[in-house]
Amino acid sequence: MSGQGDLDLYAVLGVDKTAPLAEIRKAFRQKAVKEHPDKGGDPTVFQNINKAYEVLSDGKLRAHYDKTGRAVRSAEEEFMESFSKGKGGKAGGGDKASDANVIDVAERLVRPKGDQTHEEGFQEWLRSRNQKDSLITDDIILDRLGTCKTSYETVPHRCRHATQKVVRRKDIKISKRSDVMDDPSRLCETITVKLRPELEWGEVLVNIRYAAVNPYDITLMAAGEDVLRSWHQDSTTSALPLGHTSAAYNYGTIAGDRTILGSEGVAVVEKVGPGVKDLREGDWVVPLKDTLGTWQVAAVWRERDLLKIPQELIPIEYAALAKELYLAYRLVDLCSESLQPGDGVVVNGANGLVGQLVIQLAKLIGFRPIAVIRRHSESSFETLVEHLHELGANRVFAEDDPIRHRLLAEGAALPKMALDCVLGSTSTAKLTQALDVGGRVVVYGGMSGQPFQLPWHMLVSSEIKVESFYLNRWLESGRNQTKMVENLESFAKLIDNKKLAIQTREFPLTDITSAMKFLTEKGRIAKPLLAVPTIQEEEAGLQAKAAEEKNKAIKSKELEESLFAQNIPETQIKKTLEGLHIVECESAGDEKATLVWLHDFGQIPDEYLSLFKRSFSKDEVLEHVKVVIPSAPKTVGTDEDPSWWCGDFLFDTTAAKSNSGGSGGSLDEKLKLEELQALGEIEESCALVAQLIKRELRENRQEPEKLMLGGVGQGALIALFTALTQLDVAIGGVCCFGMQVLPGKVLDILAEKATSPSAKFSKLFLLHGSNDTVAPPGCGEKLKKMLGQRGINATFDVVPNGKHEVSAEELGHLTAVMTLSLKLY
Repeated sequence: MSGQGDLDLYAVLGVDKTAPLAEIRKAFRQKAVKEHPDKGGDPTVFQNINKAYEVLSDGKLRAHYDKTGRAVRSAEEEFMESFSKGKGGKAGGGDKASDANVIDVAERLVRPKGDQTHEEGFQEWLRSRNQKDSLITDDIILDRLGTCKTSYETVPHRCRHATQKVVRRKDIKISKRSDVMDDPSRLCETITVKLRPELEWGEVLVNIRYAAVNPYDITLMAAGEDVLRSWHQDSTTSALPLGHTSAAYNYGTIAGDRTILGSEGVAVVEKVGPGVKDLREGDWVVPLKDTLGTWQVAAVWRERDLLKIPQELIPIEYAALAKELYLAYRLVDLCSESLQPGDGVVVNGANGLVGQLVIQLAKLIGFRPIAVIRRHSESSFETLVEHLHELGANRVFAEDDPIRHRLLAEGAALPKMALDCVLGSTSTAKLTQALDVGGRVVVYGGMSGQPFQLPWHMLVSSEIKVESFYLNRWLESGRNQTKMVENLESFAKLIDNKKLAIQTREFPLTDITSAMKFLTEKGRIAKPLLAVPTIQEEEAGLQAKAAEEKNKAIKSKELEESLFAQNIPETQIKKTLEGLHIVECESAGDEKATLVWLHDFGQIPDEYLSLFKRSFSKDEVLEHVKVVIPSAPKTVGTDEDPSWWCGDFLFDTTAAKSNSGGSGGSLDEKLKLEELQALGEIEESCALVAQLIKRELRENRQEPEKLMLGGVGQGALIALFTALTQLDVAIGGVCCFGMQVLPGKVLDILAEKATSPSAKFSKLFLLHGSNDTVAPPGCGEKLKKMLGQRGINATFDVVPNGKHEVSAEELGHLTAVMTLSLKLY
């Protein structure tokens, strides 16, 4: 209600300022009955009576009115008052040119030839000239010439550590748009870079706190430049790549032209440099351009490229969306120039944040919002339809629906305005077909990436007007920047009073992949936001990480020195050994030799029992060999399921398919703590196997040279390490089936710790099946070469038709090796 500040609410009801509530109610009833419009009363007077009663009957509102002389306005009233500013208090007014400046065409036609004033001629000539560079301002001079660095002192800032930045990959190749939309995260990567340590003229250090993830960010990544701004560069100025604002400044870029990504967000000023006029430490700012790079923790930006917004105006995460909030406001503002309450406005891409906001604002003002969305699937479509109806959409259509036909069939008026962020010949044509004669189409985006095309007869016969709106260009005006800040306050109150609904989903800056995946999710409603740590939090995290790395290095050194030094208590080994499941395949006759066999990952000893019995019983020599098969000490799931000897270990899988070459790693390369811990697990398993061998030699009085240690896969790895590092006697031999290549740095440790007699005198055999896909024969060749380079000799052989398992064919090869190695013939 206009004019409330000058309205005496007590006088409206005809009561005294000290009147009790009962008297106010009585006066309201009498006045309302008398002045009701249905009984011939004045509607404005009746509205004032209702307003007076609403305020004076509420204790808090009445106290505020008595103190200030003004009634508290609702969020909707404040928004409508703010919305109507600049329109003369009437929607659709707008700023009009004065009559004196309007050219009367008829008057010019009848005017005598040459009868033109000097001023008219000068203005006509001036308008015919390119005035783009005719106005020289301080900012233009600074851009072109820079500032004399001897005229001021730079200001050091406190961000000395390398900060995280999400940058565009340089090696990316894009053949079609679907390559980008299917997996946009492959276009970028996260790196850390140190900032310039000092602030130059007009610069500020900012800490980005929240950054939006927009469809236009994908366009920027794919194109490598700000396509909206570069399009209007003239022939004398080349289009600037993404991240550059001028030849003098390279904001948004770092060494090697690695572009920092992100177009929108909110930052906190941490330090101001020389020449900064309006910004102070702690101020909230949003970038006025799309190319400053908001997907980073800290940056050095120019004051002139930033817009200050009041703190605590809206939650800081919503401040990151300030430009999208205001874009929605401006689009509804454009609608108000030609629409009246009840008129329809079609909103394409209505499930986006701007579309959702436009629907809510249009409904609030009284327009009839009609939403258009993509039909990805029936379930997601129905969910979106329900959500948009809750926001205030009058109708919701899929983009392939015959919108015009359905509206006419329902008896509804055709919309007079269309807002399009998708563009393309199909999308925009659909919206245009749905409009009434004389309608307007406002294009403010182009998410389809398709060229824009409309049939000429559609434009001419329907008198459709197609125009565009580019918020960043509109914000180049200082006056418009002020308007944006003022109108954000109205937005804030609508949000606080739950008159506007905004859904967001936050992702940490380090998880840009998930944020982009969510952005391209079908039927998405919430807006993805990157939550950025403070500079102090990032620095503390780096310090904690450095301390952790230091502790890791100390632990790694201690662990490396203690590895395979037989420091595991013998009592612990014996206790574990007693709890193992051990299968023994007794010899058919006098025991002349023993085979200790170690199974592979996920196997159990019983799998080999019948196999060894069947194979050894057929050989008159091997029938005198006893086979001992211990279970692995570590379990998966339950204690009754022993299945592995050591944890995940780093095998050199890249070398596994190679048949030759390389030492498998530099001798100076250090093992990580996790790898050393894995070696510690191997040592524990080796100690158990060594104890089992010692017990077998002691209790059965077996000669060491008549004992063979063997295994397959992971068991082969344990057999190799046990023989070289744990045994104090030389055994008859070590047979390793299907062992993968080990990294050179692991073999370095093995060679350094291979001090047992068995390491020098036991025979080492590497056997690989010709059809082994896990550890093909190339593994054996390479492993033999790498061991030889470290002073460990081995014999390599291929098992014809052998696979990565032990069957009769592999055992046949094993028996031959045992017969020769243990001298059983």
